Amino acid sequence: MSVMQRVLLLLSISLMGLIITQSSLRAQTAMTGKELEKRIDELIQVFRASRPIAQDFKQSLKAVEELAVIGKPAVPKLLEAVTDRDENTAMFSSGALRRIGFPAVGPVRAKWPDLTEEQKWRLMGLRGDFDYQESLGFALQSFESKNAKIRWLAIQHAGLYTEPKARPVLLRMLNTEVPERHRWFIIETLTKIPNDDVADALIALLSPDSWVAKGQGWLLAGFPPYWWPDARCQIIPVLEKIEAKKAAPVLLDLLRAKGPGKGYFAEFILPVLAKWRYKDAIPEMKRVFASGDEYHKNLAAKFLFQLNDRSAMAALLKELDSTVPESRRDACKTIAFHGDNRDVLTLGKCLNDPDDDVQIFACEGLERITGVAIRVPGQSIRTFGVVPLWKTWVEQNRTKYEKQHRELNERDRR
Repeated sequence: MSVMQRVLLLLSISLMGLIITQSSLRAQTAMTGKELEKRIDELIQVFRASRPIAQDFKQSLKAVEELAVIGKPAVPKLLEAVTDRDENTAMFSSGALRRIGFPAVGPVRAKWPDLTEEQKWRLMGLRGDFDYQESLGFALQSFESKNAKIRWLAIQHAGLYTEPKARPVLLRMLNTEVPERHRWFIIETLTKIPNDDVADALIALLSPDSWVAKGQGWLLAGFPPYWWPDARCQIIPVLEKIEAKKAAPVLLDLLRAKGPGKGYFAEFILPVLAKWRYKDAIPEMKRVFASGDEYHKNLAAKFLFQLNDRSAMAALLKELDSTVPESRRDACKTIAFHGDNRDVLTLGKCLNDPDDDVQIFACEGLERITGVAIRVPGQSIRTFGVVPLWKTWVEQNRTKYEKQHRELNERDRR
């Protein structure tokens, strides 16, 4: 399904809810008590018939919307339905209670002591949204449940509501939770409530004897990737997300894990070290560049340039002449985002590239480096119309930037 189709589907559901709400509101006002009670029963019965088939699902959504309009009078029967053995009935009934919102909180609190652990979790969507503080104790207690499914729900809940009080117990569970698959959900939740303790715990998972390095809990889909079973590469973007820059030395050690210049997990590690401006990685990046592996060579060249080391500039220039558009785009983007005045003429050459993306990257880079903002007269945004205007500008200023190219290169040699 395309993005546009999804948008249209969401719009249709929203409009359906609005139409149902308006028509149902008129209908409810005309109903007597017994008629309303009968209608509530009929709507809940729709859930029982529902299965993951488009038409049944649509009818259940309509029933949820109508029950939300009925509001508090529907709460007692919906609470009964939440405990139903039929999963669809329980699921849609809890969804209807969540749509009703605050009017359902009091009855849910009153019913709470009579519910099983699993039944309570069916109502934690409602309580999380409308009764969070009062329900937090139960959510935290659920980490100690003997039921793995309940612990998983508690892990997800803590991430959804970014609850910092869950952090200590999650850190404890990170290396002990069984099934191990849950540990990956714990990692996901911890990224939403980061602090130094979280960073330290995640850095520790980069150890070669960690459960992550053994691939425990990771669910494979299809053929195993080249790094299997060593899943430490999956921790690297997590460390990047929480800005755990103190992990840089450990990442550098991991890069050298198979030997100097071998570039272990280079495609994961090099972008992060470059982003963090970790210049201690430059010598190892140079060794990776000299390794002879074309892929790693180009990768190292890009990130050396990002760290203002131009020793591999020739490789970037070679990529600009590649027959592969993606390679030219990547090289041009690197120069555009991290180059200086000596790269103006190189970006000027990129304006003649047959690929539109390369041309636009070149325009962005020229504007960033020179501080000149060129726009088509009457326009406030950058369009393809600026490409010929930039070509003219580069030619008009060629002598100036040829001189700066020589001067900056001479300075670096000194």
